[in-house]
Amino acid sequence: MPRPKPESAYAVTATGRHVRVAAAAVAAALATAGPAVTAAPAITAVLPAPAEAGIDVQRVSRDGRVVTGEAGFGGNAYGAAFRWTAATGTQEVGRLPGGTNSRGSAVSADGSVVVGYGDNGATDFTAFRWSAGGGFQQLGNLPGGSQSLAYDVSADGAVVVGQANTDTGTVRGLHAFRWTAATGLQDLGTLPGGTQSLANNVSADGSVVAGFAAAPAGDRAFRWTAAGGLQPIAPLAGDTRTTGIGLSADGSTVVGYSASRTDGADNVAFRWTAATGTQLIPAPAGVPADAAAFAAAVSGDGNAVVGNVLVSAAAYRPFLWTPALGTVDLNAYLPTIGVDLTGWTLHSVTDISDDGTAILGYGTHDGRPDEAFLVTGVPEPAGAALVFTLAGLATCGRRGRA
Repeated sequence: MPRPKPESAYAVTATGRHVRVAAAAVAAALATAGPAVTAAPAITAVLPAPAEAGIDVQRVSRDGRVVTGEAGFGGNAYGAAFRWTAATGTQEVGRLPGGTNSRGSAVSADGSVVVGYGDNGATDFTAFRWSAGGGFQQLGNLPGGSQSLAYDVSADGAVVVGQANTDTGTVRGLHAFRWTAATGLQDLGTLPGGTQSLANNVSADGSVVAGFAAAPAGDRAFRWTAAGGLQPIAPLAGDTRTTGIGLSADGSTVVGYSASRTDGADNVAFRWTAATGTQLIPAPAGVPADAAAFAAAVSGDGNAVVGNVLVSAAAYRPFLWTPALGTVDLNAYLPTIGVDLTGWTLHSVTDISDDGTAILGYGTHDGRPDEAFLVTGVPEPAGAALVFTLAGLATCGRRGRA
C-alpha cells in the first residue's frame, strides 16, 4: 500500500527517491513475461536494479508472476514504483509529471496495470493508475480533499480502491474510496459514529471492498458491497477491535488481526467469512499461544492465509495456514516441499497469489538483512470443503493470555 501495517492504521506517510520514466522498458517486459509455468518449488530473490540499492515489495500479481513496490533508480535519494518479473528483474515504472517519488501498491491479475501513489509537484500523495499503453492516470481527490492513495486494483485493472482525505491540509476525514473510470472516486463513507476509514483490498471482479474503519467501540475491519455498504467485522471474544488487511479474490474471506490494545502487543491473526464469523488463526507449533500475530494476505478462495508472528522481542516469523496444514512456520514448512532455504532465514510475508502457489516477503539472505523473496511452486491449498472449526481455527475464540 504501502499496505497498511498493523501499527500504523491511519498514518499517511511516504518516502521517495528521484525517478525517471521508463515506460518503454516496462512495456517490453509485458511482452516477454510469458505464460505462468508450473515449476518445482523454489525461492527467488527480488533484487534492486543493477548497481542500485533499496527495494520495498508490496504485492504480487494474482497470477504470482509480477511484483510491485518502490525501489531506487539512478543512484538517487528518492524511489519510484517498479515492476519485477523473474525474467526481467526490477524495472522502473516512473513518476507522475512534476513529481519526485512514487510507490506501486498493487498490480492487476496479469501485471499489466500498476496502482499506487506519488507526489505530483503540488501535493505529496496522489493516487494513480498506470499501464504500459496509457502511462500514468491521476485519480483525483474526494470533494474538499487534497490527497489520495491507491492500495489495490481489481483483476482487470478497472477498479481501484484506497484512501483519500476530505479535509484539506489535515489527516482528519480520511475516507475509503472506490474508483472506476465512469464514477471517479466514490466515497465509501465511515461506520456509524466514526470519522475515518481505509480500503486496502478489492475482490477480483471489483464488487467487494475490504479494509478497516474507526468506530466508537474500537476500530473494525469491514467488508463493503454496493448493496450492503460498510459491514463491520466483530473482534474475537474479549477483544475490542479488528483490522482487515487481506481479502480473497472471490470476496468471501477477510483476514487481519483482532486485539484489545492499541499498541499491537496482543494482536492475533483472524480469518472471517459470513458463515464462520471471526475465527482465530492459531500460532505455529513451538510459538507461544499468546504471541502477537497478524494475517497479511489470503488466497483467492480463502483457503490459504499468510501472516507474521512475533517470536521474540524484535523478530517475526512468517506463517502459512490452510485447512489441511493448520498453521506452519514457512522456515520449517518450505524445505519439506523442496524449497532450498540454504542461506535464508525468512522473517515476514506481505502477499500470496490467488492460487496460493506464490508467496512474497522478506528474509535475511547470506547475511543480508531484509532481502525480498518470491517463493513459487507451493502446493495449492486443498480442503475447501473441510469444516474450518475442525481444521485448526478456533471459532469466535480468543487465545489465552499469560
